[in-house]
Amino acid sequence: MNLPISAIKSLELSGVHYTSLNLDLTESDSPTVVMQSTIAKKQHVILVVLEDSIGKMQCALTQDCFIDLTLLCETLGRNLKGIEQVSITKLVHSFGLETMCGLPGLTNYPCIVSPQIMQADQLYFESGKSGALIKLDKKNILHHF
Repeated sequence: MNLPISAIKSLELSGVHYTSLNLDLTESDSPTVVMQSTIAKKQHVILVVLEDSIGKMQCALTQDCFIDLTLLCETLGRNLKGIEQVSITKLVHSFGLETMCGLPGLTNYPCIVSPQIMQADQLYFESGKSGALIKLDKKNILHHF
């Protein structure tokens, strides 16, 4: 399964080395296939796009974390809220993607990164194509962010 061009360009511009993996619900002997159930929530990155009257920004966090939106707004002096599904769909399609990509460099929005990401040995990011993940090791995580 090929990665979306926009995700590949983002990774290449960052100069990071990555592994492209196919997500599967069943076991496989292929080194490029990973079972969804084997990925710990603390290793799977999600990207949340927020907005207010000032503009959009994003938060990168692992699936086992939550955003304290009240604290974030107080800290930044902003009135952020999640963008609506219609806006997410437009954003995804503007990059030629099927789903929201987990790579923060793609949108060029300012990004807040959870500390768990910076401490991880390896992480899996949504590629923007259903069933395809991007795997980064610690060195490349630090380089990307």
